Amino acid sequence: MTGDTVSGVKVTWTPAATGDFDIDVKAGGQTGNLNIPTSGTSQRTDTVSLGSAVEASTVTTAKVVISEN
Repeated sequence: MTGDTVSGVKVTWTPAATGDFDIDVKAGGQTGNLNIPTSGTSQRTDTVSLGSAVEASTVTTAKVVISEN
């Protein structure tokens, strides 16, 4: 145990079109979701909170899925 925890994932992305998007993240066995109701087409950074904080040493990868609604 390092004592360091991860409670969210920063996602930097550029929407291809203006619209309503969902960002789904899975990291360290936890999941999180963020809805972006209105986006432009400029690069942006959003933080997706995980359901519970996890020990940083258990996070080796994160899966990010961005979908347009």
